[in-house]
Amino acid sequence: MLQTKKVVLVIAFIATLAIGVVIGLNVRKHTPAITESETTPTPSAYRELLSSEIRGIDPDTIEGYLTGAGLGFALPAELNGYPGPRHVLDLASDLELTSEQQEQIQSLFDEMESQAIEWVNKRLTPRQS
Repeated sequence: MLQTKKVVLVIAFIATLAIGVVIGLNVRKHTPAITESETTPTPSAYRELLSSEIRGIDPDTIEGYLTGAGLGFALPAELNGYPGPRHVLDLASDLELTSEQQEQIQSLFDEMESQAIEWVNKRLTPRQS
């Protein structure tokens, strides 16, 4: 008798779940999609990037690219024992660099920075048709 009640409860539970799934799918099928002009219930954290100068990139990052700032791209190299020239210059006194070494590193940095700025500007400049 107790066993029969358990089986009936399990069947009722499964039937309820099945009905819920069918109703849920049916409702979802007939719910109109949200259009772009409507607000979503959970707005995207990236919404402000839709209207930036380069869609999807915030203004600070764009400025960093244009000025040759590192933007953290040297992190993997630095964590593996290869600091970039900017970081070596920042730590010149701690590293006890000579004047000649500082000049050499500054020269490397200047060359790298100008190449980075040139590379970015070539890619951000609109192409002439």
